[in-house]
Formats: sequence, C-alpha cells, structure tokens
Amino acid sequence: MSTKLEKKIEEIENIVSMLENEGTDIDEAITMYEKSISLIKECEKIIGEYEEKIKNVLNEENEKNE
Repeated sequence: MSTKLEKKIEEIENIVSMLENEGTDIDEAITMYEKSISLIKECEKIIGEYEEKIKNVLNEENEKNE
C-alpha cells in the first residue's frame, strides 16, 4: 500500500531518471523540473502534517503522564 507521500516521491524519482537521459528535449526538461519542484513542495506539506500529528500524539501522552 502506497501513501500519497510515497507516490509523490516515486514520481520525483521517475522525473529525475528522465532528466538524466541526455536525449530529453530542453522544453520537456524544464516542464519536468517545474513539476518536480511542485511535487517537492507537496511532499514538504505532507511531511509537515505528519510532524504535527506526531507532536499532538506526544503532547497527549505527556498530558496523560502528568
């Protein structure tokens, strides 16, 4: 089972592989680069949401133990 984050990372990896191909047209490479930047920002947002969830769980645990 893949999460949204894993799917986005996989897509970024695919773009990197295509960009490493010397036969990639410059216009296509720029488009892929822009797409990868967008995907990275989406990944950062998802990771931030995971971090927030973890903080909330830890805070709840700390409150229970006090």
